[in-house]
Amino acid sequence: VSDTSSNFVSSAIKAVGDKITAQETMVRKSLLDEASMLDIGQVSNEAKNTVQTMVAIRDKFFEAFEKVM
Repeated sequence: VSDTSSNFVSSAIKAVGDKITAQETMVRKSLLDEASMLDIGQVSNEAKNTVQTMVAIRDKFFEAFEKVM
């Protein structure tokens, strides 16, 4: 695995973690009446989209790996 691939994977995993953390933070804020349901919806959609993108990339990676094997 090249350094470029490792960096891509590391940054993608960090992006997923950041989105999930942002979602958790927004939910906590909503419990304190510091965030609206709209805010929660937005960060939840961002987290969901990021995770879906990562899953699609993972699936393509495994598909390519199976073709090579």
